[in-house]
This record gives sequence, structure tokens and C-alpha cells, in this order.
Amino acid sequence: MMHVRLSRRSVPCYFQHTRVLPHLLVCVFLIGLLTVATYTAVAAQAEVDLVVTVTAGRLNVRSVAGTEGTVVAKLLFGDQVHVNAESVDGDWYQVILADGTQGWISATFAEPVQGTIQISGGLVPFDAINTTMDDVDAPPRILVETTTLADAAVAPEAATENAGETVAEESAAAATDAAVDVAEVTEAAVAQTVAEVTVPTAYTTPANMNIRRGPGTNYPVATSVPAGTALRIMALNPAGDWYQVQLDGEAEPVWVYASLTTAAGPLETLQALREDELPTPPEPAPAAVAVASTAGSAPAPAGPPAGAGFFGYGIQVNAWQGDKAGSAGMVRDIGFTWAKQQVRWEFVENEPGAVNWSEMDQIIDVLHGSGINVLFSVVTAPQWTRPDKPGTGGPPNDFNLYANFVGAMAGRYCGRLQAIEVWNEQNLQREWEGFPLDPGLYMDLLRRSHSSIKAACPSIIVVSGATTPTGNSPVAVDDIDYLRGMYNNG
Repeated sequence: MMHVRLSRRSVPCYFQHTRVLPHLLVCVFLIGLLTVATYTAVAAQAEVDLVVTVTAGRLNVRSVAGTEGTVVAKLLFGDQVHVNAESVDGDWYQVILADGTQGWISATFAEPVQGTIQISGGLVPFDAINTTMDDVDAPPRILVETTTLADAAVAPEAATENAGETVAEESAAAATDAAVDVAEVTEAAVAQTVAEVTVPTAYTTPANMNIRRGPGTNYPVATSVPAGTALRIMALNPAGDWYQVQLDGEAEPVWVYASLTTAAGPLETLQALREDELPTPPEPAPAAVAVASTAGSAPAPAGPPAGAGFFGYGIQVNAWQGDKAGSAGMVRDIGFTWAKQQVRWEFVENEPGAVNWSEMDQIIDVLHGSGINVLFSVVTAPQWTRPDKPGTGGPPNDFNLYANFVGAMAGRYCGRLQAIEVWNEQNLQREWEGFPLDPGLYMDLLRRSHSSIKAACPSIIVVSGATTPTGNSPVAVDDIDYLRGMYNNG
């Protein structure tokens, strides 16, 4: 029996990589018993400027002291910022960024700096803060407290910051009834000796990042580390996109993908290793088992099913020749754990056997390295596979050619690629050019592909092509009718 994941609908969602840092004034109605309290700055701040270091991989800066506030900026691990005020309960810091943006960050993910301070992009001299505060005719600040929000009221994004936090918010109505003492700092305090990172260091940014035995995702995973882990960089690979690092508990150096870290220290002192100095690559996974050479022959026996009860949320990305790290960051920001990337077969195998894997390698490196499950949706056969048919919008004349390609893909990325979708929108003529819209034909392609994928990597989930919601016409088959046809031919 063949087990595949059925997908009826396909609604692409493409990312626009735009950074938006709006300056918003938000009024929030708090639920619960409100207690008004006047905030007075700590007297000790009159002598020493309070600076905190971000300890999370990515930390939201919000318009108010609570997870219901609008996100006005983001800070990364290791960023340091001045604290202008603190909520009454101590759960939130009001900070001022280098561009003058004011907002609140969760104190849970910020550690006060002891002794010397390290200046970073988020830090501004205190005289700049005074100028900013003087330019803004801000009323005296009153803070209010509320009971802890129920878990159901916390947005998904907030769960990664501090779910169930006590929320504090400004009370505009009482703003004229109290004053806030603003701590003053002399220039001498800011001019303290700056602590510098003296050795090349990589700080990991994904929530859970793989550490590998060599510079590539074809090497086995040694372990994984949480966001913000500091790793001493020893060397680079020849391409410069992987760091050789030291990790406590590992006798030999290990490797991290450079694009998923924030590096600091004297990076110019690093040397690139030669190819012969790199760890020996592991033996490649076996190639897909070849099936019969004609479309009319019987497929190989199917591999075991992926297992029952699987469920997950995902989104389609367009990372092909695009900002892969940006796509991964946005997938994580919205709380999804799966990403679908379309792979146009015609783009990667212009001639029989000459497959260019580079773009797929990079997508797997970044998305899988960010802890995201990856689904490749494979479409559009190269012209050489269908020379008597127009365009590339349909399958090859010999379905085994497609099956062998997705099998080779499964073998190459086994353990890093979680799923393969066999074609897409096959109930539309423009997506199934040159062939009748016959569910039986598609099921033949699916059977052969399923066998080839499972032979190369039994753990990969095989997903049926998503049918497009439509009605019957000369160029389409109703999606429900098509699914019934698939079932009847399965």
C-alpha cells in the first residue's frame, strides 16, 4: 500500500523582505484590575548609567510595556542599550535606540552590564539620550499594573518572549499628576574603558542551531545549541561560509554555518583551511533505486508510511536566489515550523544527469539550519524530457525520469529535507501541459515517485500534488472530481 499526504489546496504566500520600524502611539485597553502607581527612578542611576545586554537570539522592542504592544524594532543577541525607565513590577525596561526610537523590552531577556560596557549599534551616548528626551515634550509618566494575562490572550509571537507576563501601560489621563526622575549620567561614566571581544567569536542566532562535524549539511550533527551560544572561531572553510569553532565537551573542533551567527572580535586574523585540512566528508547516501525504463512498467514496492497523526503549520517561501536567511527569520517570527519551496526541475537539470544542486543546498543549509522543516515541491520538466511537447509546464514523457530525479533529491538531503511534494496543481492544463487531465496518469507518476523517494530515504514524507479549487472547463477539472479520480486509481 502506498501512503502519501494529500494536499487539496495550494495558496502561495510570498515574502516581501522589507524592514519596517514604525513609530506608533498605541492605546491599549487592559483587562483586569488596574492599580495606578507612580514610578520613581532609582537614585543609584544618578551615578551610573544602566545598560543591558540582550540575551535572546532576537528580541522585540514594543510600544508599551507588555506583549500586546506593537513591535517597533528588533534587537539581536549581544546588542546593548541604555535603560531609561523600568516598569513597577520590574518585568520591562524602557530603552532608547541609536535612531531615537523609544520602546520596551522584556527584562527576562536582558542582563544588566557589570563594570565596563561594550558599545554596539543599539547603544547611544547618554548626551544623545538627553537631547532626544529634551526634543520630545513628553508628559510625566504614570505606570499602571494589571493582573497576569491568561495564556489564551497571549499572541503566538509573545510566547517566545515571556508568555504570561505582568503587563504595564501608560495612563494618559493621569499623565499630568506625577513626574519621573530621569537619571543623569556624566560623560565620564560613558567614557569608561570599553570591553572588547579579544578573540573571534560567533554567537548563534537560531532558536536551536545544529553543530556539525564538518563544513556542510552533508556532515553529521554533533549536537545543537540554543540561541546566543558563544563559540570561539578557530578557522574558516575555503569558501568562508562555515566557521570551525570550539565547543565545550567536544574533543575535536566542530562547525557552524556562518550566516546563522553574529560574529565579533578580530575576524581579520582568521585563516581559511585548505581542502585537505577539512574533515573527510561522509559517504553519500545511495542513489535512488532505478525503476523500469518505460512509463508502462510496474513501480517498485513502496516504502513504509511516514506515520499517522502528523500535523504542522507551514507557509510557502520564495527563497530561490533570494534572501534565504530573511525568509527563515520571518517564518520563525510568525511561529511556523514548516516552509514549502518550489523547485523547478527545468532550472536545475538542463542536460540529462547534469544537476546543479547549489541553490537547493543553500536553501536546505539555511532553512533546516534554522530549525525549520522543509518541503520541496518539484514541478516543470526540462524540455529534453518532453521534446515533442510545448513548453515545460508538464511532466516528462517518461515518468521514471521525474521519479529518478526526486529520488536523487531524497538521497542527497535525507535527514535534512522533511517532505517532497510530487507536482502541483495537476488538475489545471497549464500545469499538466501535453497530457490529458487524467487522475490515473497523475497517480502513475505519484506511485513511481513515491517508490523512488522511499527507496532513497524512507523518512521523507511524500505529499500528493495540491489540486487547485476550480470547476470543470476545457482547461481544468473540478478539484473534488479530480481527487475522487485519484482515489479510484490509487
